Amino acid sequence: MLFTLIAWCASARATLAVQVDDTPSIKVRTTNRRSITSASFAGKLVVVHFWSARSRPSVKSAPVLVDLHKQYASRGVYFLGLCMDPIYDKQANIISQQLGFTWFQSVDANAGGEPADRLAVQWRVQSVPESVLISPKGRVLWRGHPLELENQLAASIQTHPPRPVAMIDYEIALEKLQDADLLASGQKFTRAFAIIESISPHLQPDAAMKKLANRINTYLQPDTSEKARLLRMARTQYPDAIKRLEHLRSAKVAVVPAPNPNTHRPPQHHIVPSVSEATLISRLKLAERYIKAGNDIKAYDVYVWIVEKAGNTDIGRSSAKKVAAFEADPAFMARHKVITEQRKAEAQLAFADQLKDLKQIDAARRAYQKVIDLYPRTVAAARAQIQLDKLPEKPDEE
Repeated sequence: MLFTLIAWCASARATLAVQVDDTPSIKVRTTNRRSITSASFAGKLVVVHFWSARSRPSVKSAPVLVDLHKQYASRGVYFLGLCMDPIYDKQANIISQQLGFTWFQSVDANAGGEPADRLAVQWRVQSVPESVLISPKGRVLWRGHPLELENQLAASIQTHPPRPVAMIDYEIALEKLQDADLLASGQKFTRAFAIIESISPHLQPDAAMKKLANRINTYLQPDTSEKARLLRMARTQYPDAIKRLEHLRSAKVAVVPAPNPNTHRPPQHHIVPSVSEATLISRLKLAERYIKAGNDIKAYDVYVWIVEKAGNTDIGRSSAKKVAAFEADPAFMARHKVITEQRKAEAQLAFADQLKDLKQIDAARRAYQKVIDLYPRTVAAARAQIQLDKLPEKPDEE
């Protein structure tokens, strides 16, 4: 009898591995190959949502999550989706977009990895859908069915208010715009608008974001009847996307405020950087976060960005020293070149795949050949060659 009781208690503790007031660890790789840890969400309320396309309750509750994301994303609440289906990242992206999920997703199914690596196993998720609400300090505030999430969010945003600006905000918005740019160029306007609408309306863009927003806008000209039809469909489903895009295009890029005339401290630089000091500090902390997470490639890229934007400031000069230290390491620079080429090749390959899906065979053929010519030593080049060999010889029909 005693043995049975002990076994039952142990089982109960295992079943509730992550409970309210616990501070669980988050470490996942998203479907767009981004590494996310608990530190990524420091200072923010976070909804971790476990779902499955094979679960009818998951699919039926999806609109609730979408509405809550629209309502709270601009107020400092982040969402992270964990797909429980054993599918590839690309498939998960397509399905999540169909459900209206525009936030980061990660496939949590055991596809080649150890079961212990799965967040659902670590947190003892028994069924889907299930949502977990985590405080800005990383503590679990609630876990349960997403249909009960709205009341929890309304209360928690008052009792555990997130910080107004997180270091990751600009990085997320920039990546979203890059995804939307790629989708819009392939006339996948509905998916592009879904991503654009998920960007906070309060975000002040930098020069890179404005450039992307202007380029996306060039794709939105209804120069054919089919394109006009696709644009009308996208606008109907995501009416605020155009407003978000116009805000990003028209908003002024932040600049460093003028020195206070009441202070005798001389200015420390003569050239005003193209971004605000708050943005530079945010990016500097983001680079430091990447260093702590062991992602030196991302950290180097952020330091280079700072130097390019504000090299004549104190932050820019300190970042330049970091850049010089990285570039003094031949092994690191060789690894950076390989990884950068892989990223560019994957992006070009995804664009070619979209052209193929749109039946633009000649354009897809040129895009696949570009991957092969520019990035011959990458895995993407090998995949491009396979797809190129499968394309029909018949040219695009006018």
